Amino acid sequence: MHPSTNSRVKNCFLCWIKSHSTKFKEPDYDDGFGHWLAGFTDGEGNFNHVKKHGQSYRISLVIDDLPILEEIRNRLGCGVIYFRDASKYNKNSKWQCQYVVATMVDLVNIVIPLFDKYNLRAKKKKDYKIWKEKLLKKWNGYVDKYEKRTNSS
Repeated sequence: MHPSTNSRVKNCFLCWIKSHSTKFKEPDYDDGFGHWLAGFTDGEGNFNHVKKHGQSYRISLVIDDLPILEEIRNRLGCGVIYFRDASKYNKNSKWQCQYVVATMVDLVNIVIPLFDKYNLRAKKKKDYKIWKEKLLKKWNGYVDKYEKRTNSS
């Protein structure tokens, strides 16, 4: 292993709580949870669009708050939880845990319907709108390619 790769691995996300499954159970949440998650996302979550890695929905917290992320993952029925050593960025920081939904199917079928129903209210509302437009444009491109391929067969 190249030395820079080894140090990068040490400072990256170290382990998964749940393997990369598209969906490990059906979403299980009520209106109270939906409104709570929208508010929590306004404060702690983000909607990422990285050209190289695609889109994702993420919430990062200190390790002490791991039960919150486990509850979110269990209620939504998708996503993974990663751990990382945040002291790389700040000596006084603790370990962090991060809930991530990055599969296109889960983003389109679970995350978007949730935030369309339970509106974000702060700055994240604008971020979500832009993120959603980019994601759906990409999703529709995949669907179009698939339809063309199956219709030509």
